[in-house]
Amino acid sequence: MQAAKFWQILRETVALPGHYMIVSDLETSYREIAAREGWPVLRWAEIGREMAGITKRKRVKLQGKKHVAYLLR
Repeated sequence: MQAAKFWQILRETVALPGHYMIVSDLETSYREIAAREGWPVLRWAEIGREMAGITKRKRVKLQGKKHVAYLLR
């Protein structure tokens, strides 16, 4: 439930449709939005599982490190 609300707020504030955001950036954004909205902060694994049903995700390599990224649409 929080993931859907988080995703909606993120899509409204980040103008990058069609681009992927890596989990480390998303996790930081989630904590900031959760604090602002007064939500209890959940573990990222819970949010990530919910987001997998909302949008596409893929594994990417940045500077030799593997990351998971979610599509902003």
